[in-house]
This record gives sequence, structure tokens and C-alpha cells, in this order.
Amino acid sequence: MKLDSKSPEAAAHHLAFLREAAGVGLRVAWRGQLEGIITDPFHHLDPPRDQQGSAAWPVPRRPLLTLRRGPGFVLVEDHRQAATERTLIEDPDQVRALTDPQYGCVADERLTRDQSAAVRALADAGLFAAIGAVWTALPVRFRYARA
Repeated sequence: MKLDSKSPEAAAHHLAFLREAAGVGLRVAWRGQLEGIITDPFHHLDPPRDQQGSAAWPVPRRPLLTLRRGPGFVLVEDHRQAATERTLIEDPDQVRALTDPQYGCVADERLTRDQSAAVRALADAGLFAAIGAVWTALPVRFRYARA
């Protein structure tokens, strides 16, 4: 599989799939390459492997960027650096951007001015990434099966 900036929607959807798979505890072993895409924001997800099976970046043992939803807020835990960083997000537009599935992978042109401002603020905080003009949320949201 080749993910590149020439087909940003396909690349963003694949990376969103990796994020969602991590949220339900699935590991995804996939072969491919990322061309013209800055990969640093995605190093908390399962990496592509080359023909020899070598990973493009270290395989995370657990999701390194997660979110937990509360009533009217989201708590993001970022373990991507040496020190864990916890961020409380209470802005309603930003909470919606991180929790509403329509924002999981969305073209910039489909966002209203307020939605775009929320996504860009979250991107500045390292919680959204753009591939071309398509945005994808980065934090993994755990989804647990209920008995």
C-alpha cells in the first residue's frame, strides 16, 4: 500500500483506521510506504513495514496518545515524549472535534469557520494532523465492549 500526499483522503482514512483499530485493541501489521507525508504525528500508531518486515518506526507497545471523554470535557494523555503530558480540553468545539466521528477524517473545505478554528487549534497542540487539505484526529479513544 502506498500512502502519499497525492491522494490525501485515502491516506488520512487509512491512518484514521489505524487509530480506530488501536482504540479497540487491534494491532495492524501492514506493508507500505508513506511518501510526501510527514510521519512524526503518526508514530503512536502501528507503522508500515517494508518487504523484509522492518518497521518504519518503533512499534508502540501501547497507544501513546489517548483521550478519555467526560461530561463536557476531554482529557488527553500524551506519552510520545519522555514525560507524560495531560491536557484538559473544555472548549465545546474542540471537544466535539475530538469526539464526533465526522471529524475523525475530514476535508478542510467541509468545515465551518468555527470548526476549522477548533481543528487548527488542536493541530497546534499536536492533536490533529493534515495530509494535504484533509485533517485527521490523532488521539486514540478506547472503546470497551460492554457485557
